[in-house]
Amino acid sequence: MTEDRNWLYVPFNDSYIPKLIEHYKVEFLPKFIILNRDMDVISENGRKDMVDLGTKAFEKWYKKYREIKEKKEKEEEEKSINEDSPISI
Repeated sequence: MTEDRNWLYVPFNDSYIPKLIEHYKVEFLPKFIILNRDMDVISENGRKDMVDLGTKAFEKWYKKYREIKEKKEKEEEEKSINEDSPISI
């Protein structure tokens, strides 16, 4: 992957593209998928979001990012609680 300002992107003809196509079930190229650092999908329709919402697409993506982050934090907290609780037989 290559970084251009704050955006990571996969250059055309990159050897990683077939893996991404398979993983994200991409049916056509180019495809503008918004991901977080953990590679969770924020939006599968980045281009449509930009066309329909303009710069408000960033707000939509940030909201989804926060939802995913909060869900993961809650899952980690629950996992930690379960691991720390005594086992009764």
